[in-house]
Amino acid sequence: MSNILANSCNKFISSHFILGKK
Repeated sequence: MSNILANSCNKFISSHFILGKK
């Protein structure tokens, strides 16, 4: 369960980070 939550959070942060960097 923790792994899934971490994966979702990581994906969200990654997407936000890429958008912010651009």
